[in-house]
Order: sequence, then structure tokens, then C-alpha cells
Amino acid sequence: MNSLYDFYYSMCNKFSGCMLFDEQITYDQAFTLACERAAYLAKNLNIPLIPITIKGASAILPSGKKWPCFFKTDSLIVKAGDKIDPINFKTVKQLNSAMLKAMQDLLK
Repeated sequence: MNSLYDFYYSMCNKFSGCMLFDEQITYDQAFTLACERAAYLAKNLNIPLIPITIKGASAILPSGKKWPCFFKTDSLIVKAGDKIDPINFKTVKQLNSAMLKAMQDLLK
């Protein structure tokens, strides 16, 4: 492992999980990159993944707004799926696909 992944590993152990984003990229790129990184780290560091979805956040903080709309009638729904153990997958790609499918199932 190189020093970057040593750092990620120590952060995951210290805080029981982490999410990593780059600046200056679109939402779709950030989402795809975050999922790929999470799967890569989980597989290489043997850390289980828990898929989490948040539905309704765009109504509370619309694109381009600086302040959230707390008094909207829309609801915010946060769902957590079952733990995904990276040992059950041969490749990072398979693990990433399983995580994305689990997240899609949570949004139904």
C-alpha cells in the first residue's frame, strides 16, 4: 500500500468509514468516482460497504441556492441497505456493480 491508501485506511479505522470527493467535477462524475473509490478501498482494505441513499435532498437544497429550504413540505428520506462484504466478490468491478444495484434497489 502506498501512503495515500495508508491514510484512507487509518481514516476508515478511526471514523468507522469515510467518503472521498474531488473538487471541480460534476455531480455524476463525483458519484461515479465516489462509488469506484469506495469499492476499491473496500476490496483492497477488506472493509465492508453499507449502501446508503438520500432521496429528496434536491428539494431541500436546490441547485444554485445558497440556503436550504427547511420549511418545504417535501420529505428527506435516508435509507441504509444491508452490509456488502468485499470477500464475496472477485473483482472491484463486481463489488462496485453490487453496491450500485443495492443503491438502486433502495431508491425504489
